[in-house]
Amino acid sequence: MRRRNLYLFLAVLLLIVGFRIATYSFPMPASRAGAHATPLYDYKGLIHVHTTYSDGAGTVEEVAATGNRLGIDFLISTDHNTLQPLIDQKEGWYDHLLFLSGEEIGMDGEYTLALGISKTVKGKDREPQAVVDEVRQQGGMAFISHPLHPRSGWVNWGTTGVTGMEIIDAAFFWQKANSLTLLWSLMTYPLNPSYAFLNLYQRPQDVLEKWDEQTQTERVVGIYSADIHGQFRIRKRYHIKFPPPQRVMRLASNHVLLREPFKGDLAHDRKMLYDAIREGHLYFAMDLLGDPTGFLFQGTTGSGERVLMGDELTKKGPVTLTASLGEQFHPESYRIKLFKDGLLVADSSTTPLVFEAKEEGVYRIEVELHRRSPFLIDQAYAWIYSNPIYLRGTP
Repeated sequence: MRRRNLYLFLAVLLLIVGFRIATYSFPMPASRAGAHATPLYDYKGLIHVHTTYSDGAGTVEEVAATGNRLGIDFLISTDHNTLQPLIDQKEGWYDHLLFLSGEEIGMDGEYTLALGISKTVKGKDREPQAVVDEVRQQGGMAFISHPLHPRSGWVNWGTTGVTGMEIIDAAFFWQKANSLTLLWSLMTYPLNPSYAFLNLYQRPQDVLEKWDEQTQTERVVGIYSADIHGQFRIRKRYHIKFPPPQRVMRLASNHVLLREPFKGDLAHDRKMLYDAIREGHLYFAMDLLGDPTGFLFQGTTGSGERVLMGDELTKKGPVTLTASLGEQFHPESYRIKLFKDGLLVADSSTTPLVFEAKEEGVYRIEVELHRRSPFLIDQAYAWIYSNPIYLRGTP
């Protein structure tokens, strides 16, 4: 009798836990209509997506169609060691989504993303500096991929001419998780895929520290890497199509800020988007936690000169830094944090955060969002990451 009651109790407990997980959601999106003094257009997109041109499960048309359904504005593929989508003239507008093609270049254990190039760059048996130089000679941008991965991390940190680096890597979520966390996410995935992915996510403390270190001497654009394959390899010729691209596309994105809208002209829109990425006029966010559209981090000098995240300013006096969200949240639901050279110097639970920067330094923003877990435990998640504003003594 006691054993029967125990089984009944465990069954009821499992039902309650399963119900809580299955019905857990993220009900607090921000407004997409954030109004600021400077009119900016916030375009959401993914960088680092693989297609059937290398080891991805979906064709260009398929991943573009999925992005369209999810309201993604742009998508940049980076297939391994090939620029074939560009050669095959796959770049262009697919309904409301701009598709562009880059390349992920493998260099004997290190990887870089090349954006804005017109010819394939070979990386095998070459030093990273030679690869980055060739990307720059084509007018392209080189981003360090998987910077601190234990097996394929970046080693040649003295390489010059790098545009930026991946700060969050979606494919690294499950690789970095411990065994128990990974098992729990696999168990809960059928009930609530969003919760399962969120359970794997953690603020990339080590990569952020490396980013802060690198920005002390040069401008380094931080981006979110979707690294979508749509499949993973079990054996050499055996793949499982998991997780579905549509699930990964919902997790997070890069939000690029433009001063004018897309025109539907490939050459014009391509240049405008790449110019903004090169300048670091973007932030990246865990969209799974809520729509961050409307977030803005900018600085204003005493003379009225205004700079955006990613810009560098020769400091000649105090600069007023402002970080604002697109909508007024309840004060207990978020915290805007301002970091200077990697150290927290100000925070606010109301928007905007206003800070008068009197010292030189590299300033960036993180927005922390507070949620209750399915089991009513308060948790804090890093939600939004801005690119820095650089205040230098000399250019």
